Amino acid sequence: MKLFSFVFFIILSINLYAYKMASLANPNVISMAVMIEKGYINAEFVPVTGDISSLVGLIKSNKVDVIAVNYEAAEKISKLTGWIYSGSTISRAVYIITNKSIDNKDVLENRKIVSSFRGGSPDILFQKLNLKNQPTYTDMQIAVQLFLKGNFDTIVLPEPHVSNLLLKLSKLQKNYYVYDIIDFIGKDFRFPINALLCKIKKRIKL
Repeated sequence: MKLFSFVFFIILSINLYAYKMASLANPNVISMAVMIEKGYINAEFVPVTGDISSLVGLIKSNKVDVIAVNYEAAEKISKLTGWIYSGSTISRAVYIITNKSIDNKDVLENRKIVSSFRGGSPDILFQKLNLKNQPTYTDMQIAVQLFLKGNFDTIVLPEPHVSNLLLKLSKLQKNYYVYDIIDFIGKDFRFPINALLCKIKKRIKL
């Protein structure tokens, strides 16, 4: 069962002749794979380790044509460089995993929560809950281990890390509950989380 789905709304007024697309190991990989597989874009996917600066370095040096980054970062980079970015909305991409059931978001006020990717999708979406109780942010692997050891009773993660954690919990035969964070924000919630950022290849008139 897939725990994620992405919809990218391309809002670019350009002809996107991208040959290489790059992303860090996060849910953006899925959306890029779908676009390439479905033939929406003729491109090669390039996996990248590091952080946003690694992606920006690749596109600056013309080693890739398109990168997927945090929406706010894309907006800032676009203003500095004149590059074009497209907004996106995400659903079924960030989940709350807990060892106790949650009836509503207010229950999270009394939970010990750990997460990762400060400034990324988990952080941005969690802030939309408007809770006083905030997660402890740390490295993703450390966050998972702290949750498995019982130091925290709740963890907030994006895919594909959610699926990996669920496999570990299943093997350990531990009870757990999984919630799509959007369910606590609102079904009609739409907010640009990530974006595609590219150099202009060729402008076209619409």
